[in-house]
Order: sequence, then structure tokens, then C-alpha cells
Amino acid sequence: MNNTNSYEERQSVSDLGEQLFEQWALQNNYVFHRIGFHSKNNSVPNFFRLNTVLRNIPDYILNKHNKTYVVNVKGTANIKLKEMLTLDKLVNAYSSDNAPLIYAFCFKGQNPVLMKWTTVEERFNEAENKTWHDGVVYRTIAL
Repeated sequence: MNNTNSYEERQSVSDLGEQLFEQWALQNNYVFHRIGFHSKNNSVPNFFRLNTVLRNIPDYILNKHNKTYVVNVKGTANIKLKEMLTLDKLVNAYSSDNAPLIYAFCFKGQNPVLMKWTTVEERFNEAENKTWHDGVVYRTIAL
């Protein structure tokens, strides 16, 4: 996938990141619960009309021993500007001291890169804007 792919083409790729995350969680004895919308399989009519906080429900709740995390899984280091502009709302809605919001960047052949939302925000701010040909602005963050 590159900046010439349309939204439909970008969505046609399987949810490999989520599959890799689930495999990793199972191998490491985490208990996870899938939550939120999974856009590549989303059958909600007029999804775009929903409030942005609702559309961006995190992907998983992850537990192990006395630790709980709310997880957004990414299969790429590309983060949309639109998502980062709503990050404060997502943190207020989904993160807590006892269950912080984290990001899991998942790629074939390696363990997930787990990052606090604050680190994602910092790295996003250090990156340069790029644009897919359909006008969606994103940045590729350093992992």
C-alpha cells in the first residue's frame, strides 16, 4: 500500500495487524476481548455519520495478571491526521489510570511494538505530512 491507493484499496487489505496481535496475545498468555468496529468487516450502514469517538472505539481490551490495557492495533506506521486531531477525545473516552490506551504496531515476523498514546502523539508531531491521492493526510511515525 502506498499513497496512490484509494480508500477502498487500503481497506481491501486483510486485518493482518489484528490477526498478528491476537496470535501474539495468545502466545504470551494475555486475555483479550475484541471491541469496537472493525472497518474492513464493518457492515454498519452510514458508518461515516457516527460521532468520531464512536467510530474510533479501540480494537481490544488486553489483560494479564493485574494489568489492563485498551489497545488500538495498527498494521502500519501510517497515522491519519484526522485520528490524531481527535486523540484527546479518544483518551478522555477510553483511557484511564488503571487501563491506559496504548497502540500496538503489528508486522509479520516480529513482536508488536507497544506504545503509550503519549509516545504516538510525540512521534506523530515529529513526522512530516504526507497525502494519499484521495486527499487523506497522514504521517509515518518512527517505531
